[in-house]
Amino acid sequence: MSRIISSISAFFAPLTISLIFLTCHPSFYEGIVQDITDRRVLEQHLQTQYRVTDQLARALTLSQGSQVLLREVGELLGWPQGEAWLLRSPMNVLQEVDRWPHEPSNCLNKPPMVNQNEGLPGFIWSHGQPIWITDLHQVSYLTREEQVRYQGFKSVIGIPCCHNDRFVGVVLWLSKEKVELEDSLLTAVQVMGQQFAQFVGRRHAESNIRLSETRFRSQATELKAALNELRSTQDILIAQEKQALFGQLAADLTRELVEPMDFADRNLTHVEDYISDLVALLKLYRDKTKTMPDLLQVIEGADAIDLDFLVQDFPKLASSIHECVQTIHRKIEALSQAAI
Repeated sequence: MSRIISSISAFFAPLTISLIFLTCHPSFYEGIVQDITDRRVLEQHLQTQYRVTDQLARALTLSQGSQVLLREVGELLGWPQGEAWLLRSPMNVLQEVDRWPHEPSNCLNKPPMVNQNEGLPGFIWSHGQPIWITDLHQVSYLTREEQVRYQGFKSVIGIPCCHNDRFVGVVLWLSKEKVELEDSLLTAVQVMGQQFAQFVGRRHAESNIRLSETRFRSQATELKAALNELRSTQDILIAQEKQALFGQLAADLTRELVEPMDFADRNLTHVEDYISDLVALLKLYRDKTKTMPDLLQVIEGADAIDLDFLVQDFPKLASSIHECVQTIHRKIEALSQAAI
């Protein structure tokens, strides 16, 4: 392969040389040259697109992705500067997020922002199609700041980036030479711009997912706290309900027991009196009839039931019953206080 150089341009071409033998004439060489410049340029474009695709797939941040695109396209074009602008949705403005060659963050401590139709990025946004400007300073939409900022630059390529039919930003490159439009080159840059748009869309989706996860975790934490508080409140309500139920049962039991116990308490005194009288009478009857022959059988019957023990134990039994009734009275009073 030879490189043929003229006074105008240079291009790559394969050179095929054949030796021709003639019987009646001197031998000579025949050469065939084929211009493959377009093929080589296409290969270069495809290689750059492949590198951009590969590096964007491995980029972790928007800054890394934008540097990949700006550097690769800038080196492909041979143009010295590139810029990346992204749409800030809440304010609906474009904000510069990166430059190539990369500038330290302190040089962009206040990144410029433009509205739609404002300045060069705003014009590319509103135009909605890739643009190639041969002479930048012949356009009328540059702001004063851009006229100073872009002094010395002449040609511009600008690509609006869209993902799923939604505008996400603008990328542009600047040359200090006037460069005429090359359709194939503009198409290749547009393809790489759309690759960057897809990358931005994925990063935004991942960011939204992380925000959603954070929000859901926060909501789950709040829900857990609310459930704990609900359980605590439920425990308190259950305890109060149990206490109220116990109080109601105690009150009902008290009402049910008071009258029978009062009746028993009032009548135990009479029982004790009756028993005392009966015991006294039995004693008198026993003492007065010991010598009477016709009452021997009664005495024998009294001995059979152990009347002496009965006389001694019956008062004790009545006293025990009385004490039991008093104990029940005390329990009823305690239940009454618990029910209040």
